Amino acid sequence: MATTYTTQTITITPGSLTTGSARESASVTTDTAQNVNDYRITVKVTMPNIALTGSKAVFVWVKTSDDAGTTWDGNGTSSDAAITLDSPHQFPLGCVLPCTINVARAASFSLKAACGGSIPATWGIIIENQTGQTFSSSAVTCKEEYNT
Repeated sequence: MATTYTTQTITITPGSLTTGSARESASVTTDTAQNVNDYRITVKVTMPNIALTGSKAVFVWVKTSDDAGTTWDGNGTSSDAAITLDSPHQFPLGCVLPCTINVARAASFSLKAACGGSIPATWGIIIENQTGQTFSSSAVTCKEEYNT
């Protein structure tokens, strides 16, 4: 069997996310038409030319729903929206992007690994800015991997 990669859109607009804030994506439904092995999610941020403080990192969390987006773990929703993270919250960690000034950083992770070895039917991501500064820009991509 050959492995095929296609792009799966994740709708999230973290463009100018301020420090201490988080943004959740709209829900994504796992492609049941294909034999999906995993999703590779990549998040890229660019920091301004200003000294960073605090954790100097961006945290990417995964939100899941077992009932097609009616009920979410934590205080997640189905929308691309600002989210206030509970403390402590129950979202699994996807990846951490250590940041420096005026540099674009990217990191990717396996959805399957972040979710304990299985792919949820409905899921999304949460981007949390803990850099001490507002993003200059950000981008999120997702690749769907399946056997053909």
